[in-house]
Amino acid sequence: MTPESFVNEVNGRAYDEDGSYGSQCWDLFRHFLNEVAPNLSAQCSISGYVRDLWQLKDNYGYGSIFDYVQAGDPVQDGDWVVYGKCAHSPEGHIAFVYNGMIYGCNQNGHPECTAIPLYSDYIGAFRYRGYDHSTLDDIVDQVIHGDWGNGADRMNRLSAAGYDYNQIQGIVNQKLGASNAKSNEEIADEVIRGDWGNGEARVDALTAAGYDYNAIQEIVNERMG
Repeated sequence: MTPESFVNEVNGRAYDEDGSYGSQCWDLFRHFLNEVAPNLSAQCSISGYVRDLWQLKDNYGYGSIFDYVQAGDPVQDGDWVVYGKCAHSPEGHIAFVYNGMIYGCNQNGHPECTAIPLYSDYIGAFRYRGYDHSTLDDIVDQVIHGDWGNGADRMNRLSAAGYDYNQIQGIVNQKLGASNAKSNEEIADEVIRGDWGNGEARVDALTAAGYDYNAIQEIVNERMG
């Protein structure tokens, strides 16, 4: 997970993780915990409001996955800022920092996740230590090694992780060079096996990988009869 991939996943969606009170800011944080550490509690057992999480952070073992950012210290993409009682958050709030904005549910009356400006009067922030910090070169090497699959599967997995598939595949193609590229016959075998998806997804994946879709599809059609 990267901060970008999490925002891409949740932006515009509403979450009601506990089935109570509809989509609230707490629900988005609970959704995040369900993905990275589902056993950690997020009960607001002091006041009933999400500001309790900052006070209860050590009780709940948040230090096992988060670093703590104190009030007034700068935050960065991927942090969860916690607000106490304030003018724009009468009973407290928690939201996800990305690109100078905060993303949260039930912001400005919208149940779905939306972005609003980052307010600096947070009482603290949780900084997740488990984000994928691989460089572009790292990901390219992983693709060449086969860690991200092939064809449409590769495209879907890279995109879901927040990476630019076309950019990465272009670098992969350059590194491998034409001498290491698979033949159209080999790619046709992979297409028949289902590695490159179907329809437009197949067209996009083959084209982005530097292959001639029409030539390969013709071989596939001949073999399939």
